[in-house]
Amino acid sequence: MADVLIADPQAGTAPQNRGPRLVPTAVNRAKFDEQIARWRANADVYARRGWLLLSVGDLCVEVGFLRDVAMGPRTIPVMTACVRIDYWNFDLWAPSLTFIDPITREPLGGPPPVRAPSRMDSGEVRDALIDQHPETLQPFLCLPGIREYHSHPQHSGDDWLLHRHLDAGDLVVICERIWQRMSRNVLGMSVAIQSLAPGSSAGIANQLDMNLLQGDADLAQRQLAAQEAQEAAVAAAMAAGAARAEAQGPDADHDRPAPSAQAEEVRSSADVIGEPVIQPVMEEEAEVQGSPPDVARDGAEPSLVPAARRKSNGGPDLTS
Repeated sequence: MADVLIADPQAGTAPQNRGPRLVPTAVNRAKFDEQIARWRANADVYARRGWLLLSVGDLCVEVGFLRDVAMGPRTIPVMTACVRIDYWNFDLWAPSLTFIDPITREPLGGPPPVRAPSRMDSGEVRDALIDQHPETLQPFLCLPGIREYHSHPQHSGDDWLLHRHLDAGDLVVICERIWQRMSRNVLGMSVAIQSLAPGSSAGIANQLDMNLLQGDADLAQRQLAAQEAQEAAVAAAMAAGAARAEAQGPDADHDRPAPSAQAEEVRSSADVIGEPVIQPVMEEEAEVQGSPPDVARDGAEPSLVPAARRKSNGGPDLTS
């Protein structure tokens, strides 16, 4: 197969205690190489989204997700999530996902800096990030297609084999879901400074807290577009008034409304658009989901799941 990236066993950090080998090595590696080839086919698109393929190791990959976050007049790239996805015994087993430190590549000692919310069809916001798995004691994404979801005691009736034919364990599908829930919806950063009493155990005079804010990215974009349209209408009205006054000559100045009055008239005829709403995150465990992930709905990019892999088995279409 052309343009296939062969995994380098020396790259990255292979997970420990991966369990017995149940899938022949050649079969497992062929399926893994297929996942990497699909990534490479759309690598430019993923790079624009901030997806970084940090390493390709022995049947596992490490991926980081960057998001530009406003800091005053500037924006800085922030890695909102970094994961290792292990394809050991794929696709008899679902891939395993571990949140890791982007520098040390070791598992995080706690949850990542952002949550994984998503708005359901009912309008309710659900958080798919669970702080601790009963077996691994690590945070995990409670989503079908990820091994930790299917190995959780509460999901014993939702076996991986029910989702395998829907490609729920594909690398690009898993990364799409992480991006939608943990990167694309990061809208800003909150900064709080707290003064500490002299002689406190902290040994410092001030404490700085910084947190990433998440919300509805589509809603924020619509609000921003409406606000820009309103500002453009105000500017156009003021320019038209100035042009009329210039055409009429200086004697007509006393009949022309002041610029502030013109702007107020335009504002009163338009909807007032406030600041983007930061949606609250509900830190409750996601319910058992019988359907695979939804793929991107932002409209900015075409479907990235190959047409040859789309299924019509009665389940939802991952490419919609």
